[in-house]
Amino acid sequence: MVNGLFTIKLYEMEKAYGHLQSRIQICQSAEQQKIRLELARLEDECMENEVMLSNAAHCSRTPMVSQLAQAQLTCRHSSEACLNAVLMKYDDAAEQANATALYAEYAIDQAMQTMNHALHAVLVALDKQLTADKEREVPT
Repeated sequence: MVNGLFTIKLYEMEKAYGHLQSRIQICQSAEQQKIRLELARLEDECMENEVMLSNAAHCSRTPMVSQLAQAQLTCRHSSEACLNAVLMKYDDAAEQANATALYAEYAIDQAMQTMNHALHAVLVALDKQLTADKEREVPT
């Protein structure tokens, strides 16, 4: 069962990555109006995701799900605060552009670290599942 779940999640991640990649590629050569429209769409998506995470953090019957949802919310809010601080620090548009580009680069690095963290969690889960399977096989 665990293996099937990870296969589904990998498919979802691959689909999301493809969407992310195409959005970035299209927007890199788009006019400002299109970029702002895409930004508004993304902000709507993020708000929907935040509502779902907030509901999970406050209404889940499973304490671990609540804790994980709250951790995601905390990370999102911290990242948002950092970006807002960067934007407020600079008055010059070129300085803001450079600072936010550096922030975006860091965000991509963080995403790669998150993928490694996910891989670690998957490997631990698979190891624990194999251990549980072996314990069930041992006659008592």
